[in-house]
Amino acid sequence: MTRDPKEARVQARALRMLAARPRSAAELASALRRKGIEEPVVDRVVEWCGRLGYVDDDRFAEEYIRGRLARNPQGRRRLEQELLARGIPRDTVKRHLDRLAPQEEEDERCLAAARAGAVRYRDLAPEVRKRRLLGYLMRRGFTPETALRAVAQVDTDFRAD
Repeated sequence: MTRDPKEARVQARALRMLAARPRSAAELASALRRKGIEEPVVDRVVEWCGRLGYVDDDRFAEEYIRGRLARNPQGRRRLEQELLARGIPRDTVKRHLDRLAPQEEEDERCLAAARAGAVRYRDLAPEVRKRRLLGYLMRRGFTPETALRAVAQVDTDFRAD
């Protein structure tokens, strides 16, 4: 902690924010700025949190991707957009996506999401079901090509039942 009482209060506020939920360095800085804290103090506090290991964009990106994939299958595009919006550098995002959500497994994730999403559309006409399922998958960040393959597979499964 610093000897400056004002900066010490900002450090304590930053630690409370980080205790509530993990944040990227950019998110923490933005949250502190919204509280009206001056830029030099924000920079010092974010750097201080990073030195102590409370803010680590690499760890944040990894945990974020793991958590999102465990709860809800999503495409790489959506994960990338969400992490970039949280201020994670593009090269960090790409490195973690390549390791944790490889492109080769995108079809499997998309098919899992399609099967989960198809349940809510099972009573609809086939064309309506396909259209809605395609939109559902694309909103989850899957490419149109990947989503179309998954919809075709799920449609085949429906016809087989």
